[in-house]
Amino acid sequence: LTIAGAEAWDGYCRRNRSLVMDTFYGQFKSEIVCPGCGGVSVSYDVFSQVSLEIPRIVGSDGVGGGKRIVPVLLFRAVMVDENGDENGTLTPPPPLPMRYGVAVPRNGTILDVKHALSQLSNLPPSRLITCDIYEHSIYEFLPDDRPITEIGTNDVVGVFEADPYTS
Repeated sequence: LTIAGAEAWDGYCRRNRSLVMDTFYGQFKSEIVCPGCGGVSVSYDVFSQVSLEIPRIVGSDGVGGGKRIVPVLLFRAVMVDENGDENGTLTPPPPLPMRYGVAVPRNGTILDVKHALSQLSNLPPSRLITCDIYEHSIYEFLPDDRPITEIGTNDVVGVFEADPYTS
């Protein structure tokens, strides 16, 4: 049966050869077994698109949609060697920012984002400073009580590790 599927696919490819077909097309194998007689029917179908379900976060109440994923870029603090070199370069080099998808309640605040990120990064929320990044610059700092509903789906939330501010 597998040989029949390969022959059908080769025939289809010869008739429809193109870069689009080579990149985006494939073949499904369907096998149906009759529960009465045990007979098997096999068919091969060409596809150009596959529908996939988008996973949903299920809340503690068993209902999806209670959470929102906020994409966050975490910039870790750089520990500077006191003996640094004469050019003033940092030793070691700064770590690359880490991208996280933080799950928070839909009606949550920036503080909820900090607490969720704290669990993922093992940094205390008091060491995290949140800001909105726009065109590779800090657009504004985000206070802890800011609702995440004010964060657009295309906004970039940057979180910087820093020493807690004390007055």
